Amino acid sequence: MGTLRKENRNIYWAWKAMKQRTQNPRCTAYRNYGARGITVCDEWQAFEPFCQWALKNGYKKGLDLDR
Repeated sequence: MGTLRKENRNIYWAWKAMKQRTQNPRCTAYRNYGARGITVCDEWQAFEPFCQWALKNGYKKGLDLDR
């Protein structure tokens, strides 16, 4: 796991979960997200741009990421 991911572990797991529920039909939450046409933008397919956005916009542990 890269340094950015280690230093921002909570953001990394939020990103992973976001991708799972929007892109993995085997994920239990997929029916509420990916199956309804909710997607992740091309830029956020990579962790680094998502992490930079989250930090720039005041991410704090305990916040939720949703549509």
